[in-house]
Amino acid sequence: METTNSKPLLDPISSDTDEDEVRISNINDDIVIVKDEEPLFKPQEPKDKYNIVFFIFYLLGMTTLLPWNFFITANDYWMYKFRDTHSQLNRFSLSPNRTPLQTSFTSYLSVASNVPCVIFLILNTALNKRISLNTRMIGSLSVMLVLLVITTIFVKINTDGWQKTFFIITIIIVVLLNSASAVLSGSIFGIIGKFSPKYITAVIGGQALGAIFTCVVQILALAIGASSVFSGFIYYMVGNVVIVISLISYIILTKAVYYKFHLSSKGADLNEFQNELVRPQLINHKQILKKIWKYAASVFFIFCITLHYPSNKILILF
Repeated sequence: METTNSKPLLDPISSDTDEDEVRISNINDDIVIVKDEEPLFKPQEPKDKYNIVFFIFYLLGMTTLLPWNFFITANDYWMYKFRDTHSQLNRFSLSPNRTPLQTSFTSYLSVASNVPCVIFLILNTALNKRISLNTRMIGSLSVMLVLLVITTIFVKINTDGWQKTFFIITIIIVVLLNSASAVLSGSIFGIIGKFSPKYITAVIGGQALGAIFTCVVQILALAIGASSVFSGFIYYMVGNVVIVISLISYIILTKAVYYKFHLSSKGADLNEFQNELVRPQLINHKQILKKIWKYAASVFFIFCITLHYPSNKILILF
């Protein structure tokens, strides 16, 4: 027997239900209420006005490697600090025969920078859920600034009478500095993954610019005829200024609407029930290694050869 639908076309909405609730009636006249959680209009993506976020990421990428670049660039300064103080040469001249500290400093510097860098990159990946992003970013930049300020102060201190103690202090500073740099680098790449490839290029380009920037500072120091001590002072003062600017820039970045939009979860407006149904995807590290091992091996061998062999030995090898 046919039945006629007598329900009004514009049925008034009950006061105890929301406007976006839909009533579905089944055969047994049971009423199921389904709440439509999908927004009518998707939020429009804000624009990076004047490319401010882009340039800040460029600056942060440059800052990650800048202290390390200055440490290895100021080689004359370190050779002066660990020179033979009993030599009859001029105070600012270096003896042709290196002291044990001068000979071993570069090797200790490489180990004290690379080992903690790898360890803290792994720790940063493991503990990124327990330590907030702002704490890691601002904390690492602040630690880098304090350590570089201490290094700058040591430039003006006469350490000739306690070279071994100064050597140990310097190595400790390098360990802590590269640990903070690893946390900063890992945190930045964790952020940048939520942005378009343009911003990933900015971070990587910033790291390359850091090396160029260091070379420019070195050229300027040589152009004005700065001594090994004064050139070291210039390097570390410039590094302090860049880190301060980066710290201020990151605080500005956290206030940018474009940054907040990409960093926020796209499904933040869903209810708790739906969030519980969403399961995190498992990361297959073996698949990642299969894709990147060629590039990782290339970077490893390039750094291994260029950092641990003098230029004349490299020419002989090739």
